[in-house]
Amino acid sequence: MMNTYAHTPITLQSLAARKADLKKELTETSESIRAHWHALMDPPPADTKVQQWVNSAERVVAVYDGVMMGYKLLRRFRGLFSHRKKRR
Repeated sequence: MMNTYAHTPITLQSLAARKADLKKELTETSESIRAHWHALMDPPPADTKVQQWVNSAERVVAVYDGVMMGYKLLRRFRGLFSHRKKRR
């Protein structure tokens, strides 16, 4: 970390103030990222019961798809790293 003012020495107070500023900036950035993430990933709010059911069904299908892809990848990688010879 470089001091931007060449004529002022680095003191404990200046370090504490800089730490507080960085902590505040980090909190604001993380809140902004969280808001953007939710805006992109959350389904739109449902107005009717049918839309709620559709949103739930889409979420279930997405979870199932993720589990099946993970299972298939696990089987494939387990086969790649197996040291036993396969019998046919």
